[in-house]
Amino acid sequence: MSKECVPCPRGWFCVSGARVPSGTCRAGHYCPRGTKWGTQFPCPAGTYSSQTGNSQLEDCLPCPPGAFCPSGVPEPELCPQGTYHQGPAAKLAVACVPCPAGHHCPERGTTTPQPCSTGSFSVSNDQEPGTLLDIGLPDPEELSAPCSPLPAMCTQVLGRGWHCTSPSLLC
Repeated sequence: MSKECVPCPRGWFCVSGARVPSGTCRAGHYCPRGTKWGTQFPCPAGTYSSQTGNSQLEDCLPCPPGAFCPSGVPEPELCPQGTYHQGPAAKLAVACVPCPAGHHCPERGTTTPQPCSTGSFSVSNDQEPGTLLDIGLPDPEELSAPCSPLPAMCTQVLGRGWHCTSPSLLC
């Protein structure tokens, strides 16, 4: 760099041959002094920034609970309906885990699974053994609601969930 050339200021980027800064740093990125293009320094995975003109890594905010943030995103991606994430700074969609049996995650971005109300139940989305044994249940589409009515012939099994004799299931 010759004496006449000045490093691009923080929060801006300067392409080769620029007489003035070429533009402000893009959302989801930060531009320290001397940045060459607006996406050169993405916010790391687990962080985001909706602002333009960021000048330092600290301008990238931790991804909030109920969402995940891949590298360089301007907004958090909400966990899909039926999943949740309680902690901050999730990096990938796999951080959003299926809602557990007996609960429902009714909206995108759920942080705390909601328990099913009295007289209803839900199947764990991950289908782990022991959460529900599907033996003679109605059509699976009937169970697609977050919490379905509990069949009449069910008794609570301490520490294990519900045992139902008609139709036969264990959750």
